[in-house]
Amino acid sequence: MPITAEHIRETLAAYTDAHPEEEVTLSVVLEQLYQGADLTSRKTSPVHVTAGAVLVDESGNVLFIRHNALRKYLTPGGHLEP
Repeated sequence: MPITAEHIRETLAAYTDAHPEEEVTLSVVLEQLYQGADLTSRKTSPVHVTAGAVLVDESGNVLFIRHNALRKYLTPGGHLEP
């Protein structure tokens, strides 16, 4: 199921309804979204949407993957593809 601009808009609206103090933090994302930017494209600047997951096993261990370009350990995920 692809993530659409409408899905992003609905998710952000629900989040900012529950956490209105975060609206300022998300203002750049909201502005880009309302201007019609394709936030699902990695080429959209200064922001775009990615997806991620937190994987935890029965012992409570969390999976992290080393991102070679960023040289950081991150949860699995990445850019959205058609």
